[in-house]
Amino acid sequence: MASTILSTAIIQNTKGAITSYTDQANGLYETLTSIIGNLTGSDFMGEGSTGYNAYFTTYIKPMLTDNLTGADSLMAGLARLLDDIGNQLIGTTDPQIGEYNQNPASAKE
Repeated sequence: MASTILSTAIIQNTKGAITSYTDQANGLYETLTSIIGNLTGSDFMGEGSTGYNAYFTTYIKPMLTDNLTGADSLMAGLARLLDDIGNQLIGTTDPQIGEYNQNPASAKE
């Protein structure tokens, strides 16, 4: 079985994946917004167009922006969690503590 040790590199790589995901989600949202704008602006008019645009703006937009990639979103929360783990666990623990706990007699003072 492979051993996994939490490290600063793992945290940075994970944060990079979050940033990549967020950037990709924002890009897809911009594409979708453009499609909806074109559809409801010229190709599809009247009450149906107004209702569809209102539905997109009221329900879809917040789900794709605020809840997924905004400042208080799931992705932002994961990034803050990783920062906290890095600052509170990795940044403050003695890297030799495991060795000392396994063999206190070998610890150097």
